[in-house]
Amino acid sequence: MSHDALTTAAIRQPESGRILLRLAALEIEESASDPQRLSNAQEMALKAVSLSPWDYRNWQALGLAQDSDGKLEEATLAMRIASKLAPNNSKVNWMLANLLIRQNDPAEALQAFRTATRYSNELLPLAMDVVWQAFNNDLGVLNSLVSGEASSQMMMAQFLLEQYQLDDAIKVYQGIHVEARLNSQIAASFLGQLIKSGRSRDARRLWLELVTASNRSVIQDGMIWNGGFETNAPKNLGHFDWVLRPSDYARIGFDRNVFRSGQKSLRLNFAGRDTTRLIGDIQQLVILNANKKYRLECFAKSANLVTPEGPRIALQSEKGIMAISEPVAAGTTDWQHLVVEFTAPADSVTAQVSIIKIPRFEYEEPTKGSVWFDDFKLTEM
Repeated sequence: MSHDALTTAAIRQPESGRILLRLAALEIEESASDPQRLSNAQEMALKAVSLSPWDYRNWQALGLAQDSDGKLEEATLAMRIASKLAPNNSKVNWMLANLLIRQNDPAEALQAFRTATRYSNELLPLAMDVVWQAFNNDLGVLNSLVSGEASSQMMMAQFLLEQYQLDDAIKVYQGIHVEARLNSQIAASFLGQLIKSGRSRDARRLWLELVTASNRSVIQDGMIWNGGFETNAPKNLGHFDWVLRPSDYARIGFDRNVFRSGQKSLRLNFAGRDTTRLIGDIQQLVILNANKKYRLECFAKSANLVTPEGPRIALQSEKGIMAISEPVAAGTTDWQHLVVEFTAPADSVTAQVSIIKIPRFEYEEPTKGSVWFDDFKLTEM
């Protein structure tokens, strides 16, 4: 309703607290462009309070109007009364908590934050941020704010990770039941951020817990996960699984008709485009120990492969290629054993196992035909 309509209604029904409340709310809204309206808003809210003193909404409106007018102590008093009338109302307790923080009363604010977030979980990240700063990064206080529910604990783990409290974040995350982690939308982003924060080893350990919990038949068989392409990681949890990206030069997918072991292999059908290139289209993130010697191997089979040089398997880091095998032989061949041995650098603990094809010249003849890959292994020597 318009301001004029509400004013007319208030004149006709001066004893209606509900009309006065709506009018006060409208005055507060319009005070952004006209601060003079705040006086009217407080007057209307006070009348509504006198008519309906047990309605928390009237005290809430009064507190909001007073706060907007810079009357912090009066606003806090009004919001305390609103909170007593509606002790489980998230919005009221949220407003009270923030007023108390501004009055340097963090202890009482903490209780109001607890109540606000208990009934409105989406407020929890904001509350954690305020409490973390108000209590000088006190983990114990943060624990007292957050409930034991899995969703709240997951938010806390994410928050601690964002504050670079990595050990505490991992501890909270690991304390959440694995089934709850599997059903959480935050779980995947948490692991991704953990990898970016340089804790890939921890991320892989936590990732394996989720993968094996989702499929009890999955067996971790070495440093490469799913080296035979037999299983799939749960949705949104492909951090340490094979990453297959669309390529302009080959159609990449799994083949259930051709395999060396198990029931599947990875198949590349080359499109016959000139200067064929595969870089980053097929890869898996692995963890290495610095200065240790490794052996990367797999088996490859070709059919009608016409190419200047076949694809290779490689280990890549951010600095480039660490190790690369001989190319897959052209023509039609049985399973070939591709092997490359290397020593991990001192400054690298993560790398990508990849299938690559890098042109030697600016222009090369097209690559045609098919190649299958199976039974990847990475072992420390």
